[in-house]
Amino acid sequence: MRKILPVLAVIVAFIIFYFGSFAIITILLGILDIEFYLKPTFILLASTGIAYYGCKWAYNKTKDKMKEI
Repeated sequence: MRKILPVLAVIVAFIIFYFGSFAIITILLGILDIEFYLKPTFILLASTGIAYYGCKWAYNKTKDKMKEI
């Protein structure tokens, strides 16, 4: 269980951060009415970057909690 918990935290964090940031970036670009050629690529790369740091944060947070137990 100690080895599975950080992996589960990363999976859940990826789902939350990736799709959440994807939706927020898409909505903001729609509200601001910004049009440029590489808009879909920008949204995917930005969402992936945010999800990466979110997963990194979740993994480190879970590892720290496991050390306390």
